Amino acid sequence: MTRKTAFRKQLRDRLLASSHDILLRVVVGPNFREPIEFTGAEILSRAEQLAASYVSPPGGNVVLLLLPHSPELFLLHLGLVLQGDIPAILAWTTSRVDPEKYQRNLVHQLSNLPAGQLLTVSRLAENLTGSLPYVATGVDVVNAGMHEKLFPAGEIREQIRRLPSTSRTIPNTDALFLQFSGGTTGAQKAIVVTGEMLTTQLDRLRDALGFNNEDSVVSWLPMYHDMGLIACLWMPLW
Repeated sequence: MTRKTAFRKQLRDRLLASSHDILLRVVVGPNFREPIEFTGAEILSRAEQLAASYVSPPGGNVVLLLLPHSPELFLLHLGLVLQGDIPAILAWTTSRVDPEKYQRNLVHQLSNLPAGQLLTVSRLAENLTGSLPYVATGVDVVNAGMHEKLFPAGEIREQIRRLPSTSRTIPNTDALFLQFSGGTTGAQKAIVVTGEMLTTQLDRLRDALGFNNEDSVVSWLPMYHDMGLIACLWMPLW
């Protein structure tokens, strides 16, 4: 059994051990008073079902997640880890960014990232078709229509120069997921996170914060943010 397989089994066992306990609540506007809740068993079944429906068969490829704050983003990240693929969450746009410029810049960014597939909202997937060296797949998310309004319809045609080193796979077979640097001082850099790295960090956070099974975390931080992903999702889940 590889380290990656052992981690996936341990994650599955932990979720099943809390089958009837609510482990995750996702608040999605405008229904701020009615969070969407998931027990351990529901996270496991929904996450694996979603991952298999959009990425099949699993093959250890990098799958980019460009999605708004939604249950699907949380579940796909976990589901891809569970089925052996390598998810990487990218920063979602904001209303302050010009949508056409955002899409043009996105083509240049995505074309040089190591990936085998992009999962995003349907309108953006359609616009990006033909501009990327891998398939872009539309995902049905909560309030999809609201998010798709951010992007004008129409295929984006950009002349791009792809980096020769772009690869669809990660040599490290223990990789669970990728995290990208912000890119404020240059091209975004991919950081490979393994099960050993993740559990070591989670143990240190738990000990430093005195965190236990009676505690909860409430967060507004985005999932592409290290604090949002590691400290506010993985730590309480783990």
